[in-house]
Amino acid sequence: MHQYLTYHQEQHKQYCMINNNTIRNCSIAFPAIQGLINEHALGKIFIKNIYQGWQGDSINQIKQKHETNPYTLRIGMPTTDQQLKNDSVYFILHYLSYNPMTKDVEMRELLPYRNMEKMYIGQSIDEKVYKNYKLFVDGNVVADDIYLKKYDAIKNIPLGQLVVNLIEKVEKLQLEISQLKRQAINNPTYIKQ
Repeated sequence: MHQYLTYHQEQHKQYCMINNNTIRNCSIAFPAIQGLINEHALGKIFIKNIYQGWQGDSINQIKQKHETNPYTLRIGMPTTDQQLKNDSVYFILHYLSYNPMTKDVEMRELLPYRNMEKMYIGQSIDEKVYKNYKLFVDGNVVADDIYLKKYDAIKNIPLGQLVVNLIEKVEKLQLEISQLKRQAINNPTYIKQ
């Protein structure tokens, strides 16, 4: 029995051995950090792992070719976030998702995190103009509302409400001014005799 096994092991080795002529050193240089694939540590993932039809395309090329989700990624929605938060097997902090509106791959954070220093969104030369800021956004900001806690008189009133109140006041003043102009035109102060 022992001889039978060794014979088959030798036969198996002959079929499984790789010919040395086919082994070559890496001919394309790449940064060592790019070779690490632990996406939890580096936030990286192979495109071929999420896009099964990958033929050496970049993310921009994939986006140009497809109208719908070409990736094997879930679509991030509030219900998806809630299900992942309630997962009792894995403690999921964040996940990659596909946004069908922008046709982009996104990282969705499930836990809040604090940035204790400055935070930059985008890149601008205006950063050097402003000194006292914690958040710099180079672009439009979409928010439900903003509270200005620095000023006691308005710290409990949202900025949106303040703007609406100012618009209403300006509209009332414009109406009063137009009425006063009409009265001044119709009722001249001095009448020629």
